[in-house]
Amino acid sequence: MEVDWAVLDAHEQIDNYSCIPSAVEMILKLEGLMPVGDYTEQEKWKNSKNGTFSAYHGVTIDNLKFKHEFAFKRDSNFPLDDLFARISEEISDGRFVVISLEMRPREYHMFVIYREEGGEFLAFSKSGRETIPTEQVKAKIRGMDGTDILTYSKVA
Repeated sequence: MEVDWAVLDAHEQIDNYSCIPSAVEMILKLEGLMPVGDYTEQEKWKNSKNGTFSAYHGVTIDNLKFKHEFAFKRDSNFPLDDLFARISEEISDGRFVVISLEMRPREYHMFVIYREEGGEFLAFSKSGRETIPTEQVKAKIRGMDGTDILTYSKVA
């Protein structure tokens, strides 16, 4: 799976709190299923602070069915090894994974994992028009005692 950086750079997160639908749109655009200038998901979401990945659980958009996974309590009992194995599986099968990462205490932002390299995950996000790359995703997840993900599968 390759990232079309021109498509990603053209995408924009249009509201402060629209990072979940923005991540969904990035996947749809990178999969070639949504035009670059389409912001339908963010426009429906508006600037809601109350949304979670569960808003997309079981939802099919343009032949991609989304699934919210690892919605467990974040603590020392979180199944980190299972989470990392699941993300690795998705990446090796050629799919992106949306992940929630803590940016500041109790403030989260959504990133899209696109590669595993040297035992670490690489991801990107958007803040407005700015593309935000991030590395050491596993270390960040360990520091948070776990996190949830949004995966997808192609449907006919």
